[in-house]
Amino acid sequence: MGFIKKNASFFSRHAQGKITKINRGESMLFVVKVLLTRKSTFRYFTSMSEITSNPAVSPESHDATLRVLLVDDQEDILHVMHLILERRGNFQVETASSGMQALEKAESFAPHVVISDLSMPEMDGCELMSQLRCKPCLTPFKSIALSGYGSTYQEAAKDAGFDTHLVKPVDFDQLFEVIDQLSPL
Repeated sequence: MGFIKKNASFFSRHAQGKITKINRGESMLFVVKVLLTRKSTFRYFTSMSEITSNPAVSPESHDATLRVLLVDDQEDILHVMHLILERRGNFQVETASSGMQALEKAESFAPHVVISDLSMPEMDGCELMSQLRCKPCLTPFKSIALSGYGSTYQEAAKDAGFDTHLVKPVDFDQLFEVIDQLSPL
């Protein structure tokens, strides 16, 4: 529920929700209609298992050509962004929940695009990008910094090696537009 509240601007344009039985100890139902294709068509599903088992929208049904490494320490944001990227784009997505995990995965995954949160514990996004840019074994890649701090971190992100900076909550239409502009494929 916290993720929905934090990202209300995205969900107000791309999803509908209804909450029932909010009393303590009772169940809560939230139905989300998620935009799944670049053609702006909606598919409606009632459960995660229906989404992941549907061959029409499974990642295997698309040629995954653009490799995207997605880094965020907030698991709910990471999960939803991963799902939306795989379902809406022609992407193969690898996730990391920390800067250290992203460094480990980057060498074997060889991303075309890295999308990283800036504010993470232990290693922030700027430190991650600085280290990724110093790795000679990585093929050239493009990068997008994400932060909830607006333009405050824009210059730091650029100095660390990010190609662009977007403000959270992420406008997914804008994110896909930026990925298309940066994409080497």
